Amino acid sequence: MLLSYAAELRSERPEKIATHYTGAAAELDARARALSVDQRWDEAAAGSWRNPTASTARSRSTMGWTLRRAQGKLLSVLRLLKASFTFDGGLSYLTWKIERQSGVQVEITPFMQRFPRLGGIGAMWRTWRRGGFS
Repeated sequence: MLLSYAAELRSERPEKIATHYTGAAAELDARARALSVDQRWDEAAAGSWRNPTASTARSRSTMGWTLRRAQGKLLSVLRLLKASFTFDGGLSYLTWKIERQSGVQVEITPFMQRFPRLGGIGAMWRTWRRGGFS
């Protein structure tokens, strides 16, 4: 679950994401058990999973998730840019949503209001630097 969240441009804090898992832990653990082909679910270790996969396959998987994370972040930025072309007042909505979910306040400058697409890129950069995205 954490890998898929990391492949998105998220403004929620990691603690908030952890509560998503906590709320559905029993269901997710049951699904993991059901999907386990060779039943390597370790009951003694309180719901942990022993991965029987070879180290080369695990390395390829790690590289794949690294690529997915980069692709996902890029696609999220492109979706936000597309929304700035589609909606009036999109920058105000975006800054409100970021502040609501991450607590990082973004000031909309006159430049950003005049050139929302260029200003939005700068605002996203400053927000990321201040911890507004993960």
